[in-house]
Amino acid sequence: MRRPAGALAPLRAMVCLVLTLLLFAQPAKAELAVTASDLGFVTRCAEMDNVLVAMTDPTVTTFPIRVRHPAFAAGASEISQTADFTDCDFPKDQPVWHFQPASFVLYEDADFRLQGHRLQNSWRPELVPVSVGGETWPDLHLLQLLVKIPGQMVEVLVLYPADGYWRAKPLPPTDVVDTPYGASFMVGPMENDRRPLVKFKSIRFEPQNHRFTFDFARGGSGSLTLQSASRDEVRLWVELSAPVSGAPFAVISSMYVDDSKADIGWIRSRAAGQPLWLQKRPVSFQPYQAAEFNFGRVVASRHNTLAPDFLFGPFHNR
Repeated sequence: MRRPAGALAPLRAMVCLVLTLLLFAQPAKAELAVTASDLGFVTRCAEMDNVLVAMTDPTVTTFPIRVRHPAFAAGASEISQTADFTDCDFPKDQPVWHFQPASFVLYEDADFRLQGHRLQNSWRPELVPVSVGGETWPDLHLLQLLVKIPGQMVEVLVLYPADGYWRAKPLPPTDVVDTPYGASFMVGPMENDRRPLVKFKSIRFEPQNHRFTFDFARGGSGSLTLQSASRDEVRLWVELSAPVSGAPFAVISSMYVDDSKADIGWIRSRAAGQPLWLQKRPVSFQPYQAAEFNFGRVVASRHNTLAPDFLFGPFHNR
């Protein structure tokens, strides 16, 4: 029996739709395999940043950073953030530059406040101009982004303009007033000048999207956006104007003595295209590649017990 011509119309429409979807479908971006390198050293001092993990790839331009409370946070019975200078012997005669201290409110609305500070002492002589709206502050050493929650304001993100170090942490759990910072991180072309750093030429803050944009001293630019801040995690998004060649594009700096004194105790990593996560100590490892890195702890530490975990990646080229 011959099928009526009109009965073929739905079939033709479906075939056309499938072909159109196939034609315009964009393939998923491939995860980039980033090289992690150990630049750190072994120490018994809990107040010395001996964990330095550099991330290198000549093609990366975008990646997320997620900052979360450690997995044991809800069950931590003893919470400590007291400094521990046992076994510490800091270098003597380090150069210090002196300034006239001052503090400023750079921006404020119903939900956020951005504060800037000129410190009395700094290990760097450089001064980086910071702009918000139409106003520029030429000599700030510290930027603090605070979130307003009922009854208090809580820091979730800070930046040291002179050396490019960032720190981040989620809002505190409901039964805790606040939690400490732990690891620091850098984004952009890393250099070495007595210690690793990223040199900025200028910094701008865009209040409408909570974005910091910056020009690097060695050329190029980038941005770091606060996408969200909750009691579970802080979500950040990093974009670079061009891949970083000949230097790491991101570095995490922290401390590890042993499981009882650690802001980062393990690095968990996932290879590109693989579901399994591997785990290794954060110091004395050989370079290796992965698509995601989780810098954190699996047991509670007596040092900065609620210092957060950091997840970097997946990494892409836009």
